Amino acid sequence: GARGGGQQSLFGDSGGGGLNVNEGSGAKSGGGKSGGVAKSGSNGNPGGGVNPGDSDNPGSHNPPPPAQRNPDSVHYHMVTTLEDLEKHLKTLSADAAKSGTLSFDTETNSTDPIYARAVGVSLAARPGTAIYIPLDIADDTTKRATGTGGKTSSHEQGSDQSTRGLNPKYVIQKLQPLFNNPNILKIAHNLKYDWLILHRLGLKIKGPLFDTMVAAYLHDAGQKLTMDAISIRYLNYRPIPITDLIGFGKSEKNMEDLAPEEITDYACEDADITLQLAASLRKKLEEDGLMEIATELEFPLIPVLARMELQGIKIDMDRLQAFASELRKDLIALQETIFQKTGTDFNLNSPQQLGDVLFNKMGLPSGKKTKTGQYSTSEAVLQELANEYEVPSLILDYRSLAKLLSTYVEALPKLADPETHRIHTSFNQTIAATGRLSSSNPNLQNIPIRTERGREIRKAFIPEEGFMLVSADYSQVELRVIASIANATQMIQAFEDGEDIHARTAMEIFGLDSLEDVTPDQRRKAKEVNFGIPYGVSAYGLASRLGIPNKEGKQMIERYFERFPGVQTYMTSTIEEARDKQYVTTLMGRRRYIPDIQSGNWNARGFAERTAINMPIQGTAADIIKKAMIEIDELLQREGCRSRMLLQVHDELVFEVAHDEVEELVPKIRGLMEQAFELSVPLEVEVGVADNWLDAH
Repeated sequence: GARGGGQQSLFGDSGGGGLNVNEGSGAKSGGGKSGGVAKSGSNGNPGGGVNPGDSDNPGSHNPPPPAQRNPDSVHYHMVTTLEDLEKHLKTLSADAAKSGTLSFDTETNSTDPIYARAVGVSLAARPGTAIYIPLDIADDTTKRATGTGGKTSSHEQGSDQSTRGLNPKYVIQKLQPLFNNPNILKIAHNLKYDWLILHRLGLKIKGPLFDTMVAAYLHDAGQKLTMDAISIRYLNYRPIPITDLIGFGKSEKNMEDLAPEEITDYACEDADITLQLAASLRKKLEEDGLMEIATELEFPLIPVLARMELQGIKIDMDRLQAFASELRKDLIALQETIFQKTGTDFNLNSPQQLGDVLFNKMGLPSGKKTKTGQYSTSEAVLQELANEYEVPSLILDYRSLAKLLSTYVEALPKLADPETHRIHTSFNQTIAATGRLSSSNPNLQNIPIRTERGREIRKAFIPEEGFMLVSADYSQVELRVIASIANATQMIQAFEDGEDIHARTAMEIFGLDSLEDVTPDQRRKAKEVNFGIPYGVSAYGLASRLGIPNKEGKQMIERYFERFPGVQTYMTSTIEEARDKQYVTTLMGRRRYIPDIQSGNWNARGFAERTAINMPIQGTAADIIKKAMIEIDELLQREGCRSRMLLQVHDELVFEVAHDEVEELVPKIRGLMEQAFELSVPLEVEVGVADNWLDAH
């Protein structure tokens, strides 16, 4: 995982819309994992985000150009025989025992750690010294640890490349004592990837762990996180580019195609630089008070996520197939209705033809034209028209069903393991600057939930025979965090009394005498206020969401602040603190830099202020569920349960629980989630048990 800074995404990353299965699937197709793509929202500057007062930030001064390796100053060795291995491991073990650190990296034939095969392993325990152990790739390492078999890569096993390394089983056996040692810090860049590769080869990696990619993200989440970029930033050193080895574009090779001699320097440098980066980043995290969140939360979470990815979640292929036929029939019927209503046949997927039919033929009021002179048929335009006209409403239905079909119903079966019917997503720790996890390849965090047809897809996520799916969901966790951070007395009281928080807010802002007096419409409005205000919603924004005059929106906000003064104080003081420090923190100490908070541009500053208010809330909620995940995983490992954690979808965890463990395990899961962190209000978790994800949720 050394050079990758994250993975390419099918279905987009969480929160985004879906992608078709054919897009962005490079991450699945080999090319060496080092081709992983950094998706950290950076501007392409290797220095990345702004870290005020951080002297190593290339954005803040002009450092000397990055150095490159002097071959005479390093000791990099390729291990070719078993005697050689014994000799080098002896030296490496002594160095690791002395320094208390061991850096490792794997070279493989694919960016997908569930199916990739290891080409070699590199190790370093002293700066400037490293070894590379080529592995015999003819040995079948594609069997997954779950014992369910797997795919071979596009390179068939037993090719002529296959006898140029040592037997992986023997190498792993020799490495195991080093990786078992609790006094040695195990270091890697994108450690989860290497953990999965080595775990599938039979190596057990015991903590403590240190991931340089995660550490760089904690230090400054806005920067580019590839190893090359952070090496330039923190060591002022430019590593060998991967393209020197494998080329790029059409002539790009695979790590499997290269002779071990060609890989050695690159692989050894990976392990060596990662070791040096860890020392530099450790210092940075200590200076910024971020070591605790690294060692208590982010690093221990890595094997938890790896185990979840390895397990995957089963899908019901037959149900999806039946649902696909149903959707295709519905789309044909909808198309016929639209043709009937418009009196003409046309291509519904062509914005040009659709614009012509709606605005020229039918004479509907048209909005502005696009740059190319066509009528806009965007969702917003159609939504506006749908309030008064039937055809735009039918078009929206058509688009929504078509997206459901192509993005999920047809795409999911192609992504499942053909033998086990399980889908293995990747959970990304270093993409969202708030600390929330995201999911890709495919993104299982945006499986639709808002529409009835969309929800049907969740029915296709099922447990293995002898198991049930359990969904455990934090109830209104962000509102509880707000109440706690802002010390909002009435809110705290409402949560402690187990009241309906939206009804309570409605009672306060509409000046009612009791909760019984609250109408459903008032509760709906209060819900928008509850979720909108802490994210900096304006009177105009609230009014347009609720379809009420601006004046009424303004009054509701004023009334809210009168009744919950703590929230306004929190918002004001957080913005002031962000201006002063240029960053904000969560309750557990996670930090996010907000350089635009002092921007002269009104829009940029407004966005920065809303970010400053939101990050401690969303970030604390993310930290809480991560803490719970670590504790639940510890419980499952300690008690030797057959049950396993499969998914995290923001405030929800999904488990596959053995029938005979449900009764005992479910209350324990709930207990660990509710006690994961102490707020000034109780945390509450809702749990459901069923034979599919929809009914469990």
